[in-house]
Amino acid sequence: MQEDMKKWDEYRWEGIFREEDQCINTYMKELPRYIDLPEEEEILFNRIRKLQKELPEANQLYDRLYECQCDSCDEESLLPDDWRSMPGADIYKRVLEHSCSWTRTYASDLSPETMNLGLKGVCLYAVLLSRIVSVMEMPADMPSLVVASCKRMNSTINEIVGLGNEISRLQPDLSIKMGELSSRILLVREKVITLMEDNRKKIG
Repeated sequence: MQEDMKKWDEYRWEGIFREEDQCINTYMKELPRYIDLPEEEEILFNRIRKLQKELPEANQLYDRLYECQCDSCDEESLLPDDWRSMPGADIYKRVLEHSCSWTRTYASDLSPETMNLGLKGVCLYAVLLSRIVSVMEMPADMPSLVVASCKRMNSTINEIVGLGNEISRLQPDLSIKMGELSSRILLVREKVITLMEDNRKKIG
């Protein structure tokens, strides 16, 4: 099965990522509604599990790429010590820095009217970090998978910029700060595009 997956093009992978996005969007949509309840996590994951059952089997195939290959599966999978030399490491570092800036803004500056938008941004940055770590761990001989992942990352970045614009509209005193955050994440998008194009060149 894994041998066949290496032959998939970026559009086949995009279809799988769209399935994953359904689960992510469900989580972010429901989070503000249940966040203050003691059983919030269980409610959210029950709703997501219900959605996952309705998705095609292809999602399980994507998970096979990251099955543990070690002798003992008790240890949590971590990036290697030399992760800074891996493709996409600079993107990961910058996204991590920008996510911290967004989270600080969410915690200290947002009004009740924009709080849910800020929370959605925190979730989107978590998605972005997860995607770039996945890219860093992807097999070198699967450039189509990297290309499809980069396209999803850019889509997430566009959503974050859109949230910043909406927060600026509802809370004008934050327009300068939101503009700065958007400018920084758009520079990251340029790096993602470069990574994507580098992998396009590997596709025969």
